[in-house]
Amino acid sequence: MMQSLLAERFKVAVHFETQVAPVLAMVLVKPGQTGPKLSPHSEGVPCDATPATNGPPAYDTKVFPPVCDAYMMMMPPNAMAKAGSRNTTLALLAGALPGIGKLDHPVVDQTGLSGRFDFSIEFAPESNPPSTPNADAPADLPGPTFSDALRGQLGLKLEPAKAPLQILVVDHIERPTEN
Repeated sequence: MMQSLLAERFKVAVHFETQVAPVLAMVLVKPGQTGPKLSPHSEGVPCDATPATNGPPAYDTKVFPPVCDAYMMMMPPNAMAKAGSRNTTLALLAGALPGIGKLDHPVVDQTGLSGRFDFSIEFAPESNPPSTPNADAPADLPGPTFSDALRGQLGLKLEPAKAPLQILVVDHIERPTEN
């Protein structure tokens, strides 16, 4: 529906093209072994054992996130950032990592693992610089960086690589006509 709206209103024409681009390859730190906070979903709490709630999840729940098939991230002020998902694939995790870790390249899964997994990760978010020159900078939180947490908690690391990616190419676009 959105594609036909864009095509009709803006005369948009696009196509996908495969291009080799710089990426971060997600690989296992130790071959065949994941970290303590990345485990097969079949070994965790079943999805139907944690009914969805109407409110936000508590930061200190024993099962995080409390629902399956969703990614959640919490960044309370002056606390560690926490992200996680249940019943997900490592390809989906790789796709989510640039947003979770504020990475500047796409991530591709090269772990060789298949199936569904549960994970949670806690790390000290990067502190933001003060908005005014005289403002006090927030104190850095004790805790692992995103990269250290990825390695220590999930048993994963990111390595620079090049890989083929599907890139959206805009062939044509026009200003919309007036109503």
